[in-house]
Amino acid sequence: MGFSKFLLILATLLIFSMITISSGLKFTSSPECSRCFQALGGGCKSKIEKASTNTALSRKALKDCLCTSKYFDNFEDCATCSLQSTGSGNSVSAKDKEKAKKACEELNL
Repeated sequence: MGFSKFLLILATLLIFSMITISSGLKFTSSPECSRCFQALGGGCKSKIEKASTNTALSRKALKDCLCTSKYFDNFEDCATCSLQSTGSGNSVSAKDKEKAKKACEELNL
């Protein structure tokens, strides 16, 4: 899989947030972020924050955190957290969740 496709899938999983290669994502301290990362555990906050800076780190974040049942069980909080952290005023939908699941399935994660 090409690097650009991988980043596209990562962006899909983070609900189309505008993450660039040169900068990592920093999450807010909102209640949604707190609930999300408490549910995900395992250092996922750090893994996801660093994901956009390195292909290997991106794959690890996808495998360990974003393409997991814990993520999808807490999708509304986690996706809202991602949107808040990018300054987006958008809200998440069931369609967003299905797109994220499909992206994970396409990666066999």
